[in-house]
Amino acid sequence: MVKVLYADWDAQAGAWVRSVLAGVGIECLLESRGGRVCEVLKQSGASAVLMEVMLPEVSGFETCRRVRADRDLFTLPVMLFSSMSAEEELRHGLGQGADDFLPKPCDAMTLTTRLKALLDGAAGLRDPDPLTALMNHRMAKYEIQHRISRKSRFALACMELVNLVEFGRAVGPDARNKALRHAARILEACGERLKDPGFLIAHMGAGHFVAALAPGNAERFCKAAHKSWQEHEPEFYDALGISFAIAEHERSKGHSGVPPVRALVYCTGVRTAAGHSVHACFENIAQLRMHARALGEGVYTDRRVQ
Repeated sequence: MVKVLYADWDAQAGAWVRSVLAGVGIECLLESRGGRVCEVLKQSGASAVLMEVMLPEVSGFETCRRVRADRDLFTLPVMLFSSMSAEEELRHGLGQGADDFLPKPCDAMTLTTRLKALLDGAAGLRDPDPLTALMNHRMAKYEIQHRISRKSRFALACMELVNLVEFGRAVGPDARNKALRHAARILEACGERLKDPGFLIAHMGAGHFVAALAPGNAERFCKAAHKSWQEHEPEFYDALGISFAIAEHERSKGHSGVPPVRALVYCTGVRTAAGHSVHACFENIAQLRMHARALGEGVYTDRRVQ
């Protein structure tokens, strides 16, 4: 039987949640103090934690941060509850690393549906991305939140394969997928050369890759990845049976043909102040990406937060 922990000072609310979850075959443990949540989670082996925000001793927000900072617990689904359901409260809760935020009171169907969605989403979380064999995008976001919650200094480096969609249309999906795997191997090799114990690389979907690494290594990694892509591009085209030299010549003449897959690489530091979140990280990346795409292929470093 699936087991979850519900933390709330209100015994009546706890009894209701336990009854509702028992009705759908989920065992519910109860805890009244935020300071004990991490300990109980480790002892019980619960698969998720549901928490009231206004817990005694340690708030639900702080407890959520502690879960995300704990290496044994950081990927556990977290759902927060609060009678204060304003938009600002919701954003703040998600910013602490919560996966979901429900207003109190809520109905039984909403609770069970949303909890089952979280539990289902946790399945396969640690499985590699099936296309590139890198870390998958969901696990990468948990890893980034873990570093934020621990207040670790790190940088994010991104590589985007520009024109990948057009390239796939011209030469087919198999060749497009080979381009993604080729990029994955390049990024892994560049990461290995850094000897950075905190390095991770993930495929975020489509032509997008994200690496987390020490701030001092970010620019060097980006330059190495971009250079390696350029150096291996002719070899990659030749492996597909496409003459890189002829394709480049045709493009220089203005003729249509196989569009080039170019590497756009950019990096940014990450603030680890309280309240910073994965969402804030990726908003910053999106802004940097817009700037980089406007300038064209190359390597771009955001030095504002390094």
